[in-house]
Amino acid sequence: DSTGVSLTQGLQQTSDPVLRVTLLLDDADQANGVTIAALQAVNDQWQPLTFTQQSSDGNREVWEAVLQPVADLGFLIQVFDSAGNMTFYHGKGTFNVTVDPPVERLYLPLVRR
Repeated sequence: DSTGVSLTQGLQQTSDPVLRVTLLLDDADQANGVTIAALQAVNDQWQPLTFTQQSSDGNREVWEAVLQPVADLGFLIQVFDSAGNMTFYHGKGTFNVTVDPPVERLYLPLVRR
């Protein structure tokens, strides 16, 4: 028997001079109470990165954050659910924002208790 949160994260460069990071949280057990802790590197200084919930259908939540594009974009993401599960993504600390195609999908493992 497992309780878990799987996290899919995409980095997308838009026509705006910003980057949008979208988190898709799948929670089949509906643990609720998801907390996202994230940091972004701006001018070699780590600053909090705030995600806002865009939608939820009970099993999947969509959260989004907006980042300013810089040459070497770095951010860290941690997600916790109310059951005590945690997943972490660091992408080795940097992302190339000039990738082609402009959407990069990074998959995090299912966290089991």
